[in-house]
Amino acid sequence: MQSNNQFPYSINYQQQLWNTEKLISEVPLFPIGSLSPILRDTTTEMCNNTGFSEALIAAGILAGAGFAIQGRYDVSPAPGRRRPTSLFIVAVAGSGKGKTPTIEKIFLPFFEFDKELEKHYQNELSEFKANHKAWKIVEKVLTKELTNSTNNEVSLQRIKEHAKQEPIPPKMRALTLSDFSEAGLFKELINNEKSIAGISAESDEILNGDIFKKPTSILKIWGNEPYSKTRHNTDHTNISERRLSLVLFIQPVKYIKFINGNGKDSHATGFQARTLTVFINDDPSPYTRRINYSEDKLKSLHAFIRKILEDTFSKDQEGKSRTCLNFTQEATEYWLELEFKAKNACRPGGYFENHHEYAAKWPDNIARIAASLHVFDGSTGDISKDVLERAEKIASWFADEFTGMFPQQQNYTSLQQQANNLLDFIIAECQKISRMEIPYNRILQYGRGIPRDKMERDRTVEYLMQQRLVLVHTVGKTKYITPYTLP
Repeated sequence: MQSNNQFPYSINYQQQLWNTEKLISEVPLFPIGSLSPILRDTTTEMCNNTGFSEALIAAGILAGAGFAIQGRYDVSPAPGRRRPTSLFIVAVAGSGKGKTPTIEKIFLPFFEFDKELEKHYQNELSEFKANHKAWKIVEKVLTKELTNSTNNEVSLQRIKEHAKQEPIPPKMRALTLSDFSEAGLFKELINNEKSIAGISAESDEILNGDIFKKPTSILKIWGNEPYSKTRHNTDHTNISERRLSLVLFIQPVKYIKFINGNGKDSHATGFQARTLTVFINDDPSPYTRRINYSEDKLKSLHAFIRKILEDTFSKDQEGKSRTCLNFTQEATEYWLELEFKAKNACRPGGYFENHHEYAAKWPDNIARIAASLHVFDGSTGDISKDVLERAEKIASWFADEFTGMFPQQQNYTSLQQQANNLLDFIIAECQKISRMEIPYNRILQYGRGIPRDKMERDRTVEYLMQQRLVLVHTVGKTKYITPYTLP
């Protein structure tokens, strides 16, 4: 990365700020040539058939590819850096731009597979009910024998053995998420340990809903961070190994509402930094191939996705870990260079000067895109540098989109300053009392130049946690905060 705001493979265009009426941006062409042939050809075919934006279709197809493989594969760009292949993609497009038909066409195999999972569940449920009814009958017989038996020890042992054989009710698994509350998300993740996605062509209620007011759970699942929950009538479950994709299409006015509302918090906690966002400004063009309309490429893509899903949910894969796609040594060295360039671009005058959080997650998204390209190329073995460079072009295009929509993050400076002040205070307090940690409530009691409001304080602490600068933990009933390093 260079200090003159040039970005590898990016096409410069005038950067406009959001306004209250509409978004203005000269969107450069999506680097469609970097996609896998089957993804590229399907994108072209759909564009010719529908006239919808190539960027919208390509973003949707890329999201579908990541969703397809997330239950079967992880990716490791460098030793000890294993990551999910899931992608969070948000497309901002007005009415008539093709949001709904694009979703319906691309994700058809997932929706169909969902119906089959539901049918399979109903068959399993019928079998369970029959088996459980028979089990209850035997239970009554054994209980009666215990009452009339002269050898209670033998009868009681038979009842215990029978209790161990009680049929287990089946789980209703689904690929696509319908309930976007935190409780609904958690329930679906428990039932489906393999793969799930939140998909919506009109995601106003989702992005502007409660779950995005504090999307900690979503962010932890994206990063495969340790995360567990206990819910009423459920066991304590670690869902860090679950996989979640998000494909959210939304109208500009609704997205502005999100940015002005939940988006403020989502930027602070890192949701936007993890998201590949695109704004669709171009109007649909007339169909160019009405006479020779064909969906052969789309059907081939559906068949490819179907094969991956069948493999993911096959009996052979039950209880098995995901296959990890590693990088070649050459690709790993190049990926580490990209990580260094992203950090360097955060300096004053750099491309990511106002987007430090985005820069931190940019290499991760490159690795995830590379995994999708590798699989849909039909390749075997480790991910090559060539595939990584193609993924870099695509991720660079999304970075251009993001920085074009948000050339300056006004709330970043204030949040960063608050975070710096808070970290300095925590370190100073640790030194003052000669401890590696301080009680959490000490911030409100003695803090100076840092947020005194509880919500603002928690928001700043969460930002520091996302940056891996502090750790919050509880001992007994007391909550403590610890800086990772002390001077």
